[in-house]
Parts: sequence; structure tokens; C-alpha cells
Amino acid sequence: MEFHEILTKLLKERKITACQISKDTGISQNAIGKWKKGEKYPSVDNLKIIADYLEVSMDYLLTGKETTSETNRLTENEKELLNIFNQLSEREQLKLIGKVEIMAEEFYKNKLK
Repeated sequence: MEFHEILTKLLKERKITACQISKDTGISQNAIGKWKKGEKYPSVDNLKIIADYLEVSMDYLLTGKETTSETNRLTENEKELLNIFNQLSEREQLKLIGKVEIMAEEFYKNKLK
């Protein structure tokens, strides 16, 4: 898989538009559009910005494969949670994080009793 295919796939999975990325990162919609069409590739700086924004490695954006050992250290439950989390909209992700924080706080309060 090539960069433009990987980028398009990630954006579709996460329901993110070029307009949204542009607003959030300052990268022009025109540049993002050319990347999605496979007409151009991002600079290393922009590749890093996009990778951070999409929460994937630069390796993943370029190859479609995660070459860092970070994913290998995740348990199957962690991988499943991450997969589910990544399918949620940003708003749904934030709501879930808030709920998990409340649950964790209650867990630790009960643990200290």
C-alpha cells in the first residue's frame, strides 16, 4: 500500500476530512488533497505532524506496517480497546476518556479504603 492509500484509509476510518486536518494542523487543504491523490508526498516535517495528528508512526504512514515494538507490547485486550477507540469520533473519544477517568478515580478511592 502506498502513502496516499494509507492516508485515505485512515481518514475514512476516523471520519476526518482534509478541511479538519488543515484547521487543526495549519497544513493547507491543497497539500493534503495532493497527498490523497498521490500527486505529491509530504515533507518530513509535515509527515511527522500528520502521524502525530492521526496517532500513528511515520513508518505506518509510509508502509502500512507498524515497525516499532510499541504495538507488540500491547496485550490483546489493549489492542481491542485501541481498535474500538480509534473507530469513535473525536467527540465520542473525549466522552469515553472522561468516563474512564471517573471510573479510575472511583477505583482508586475504593482501593485506598
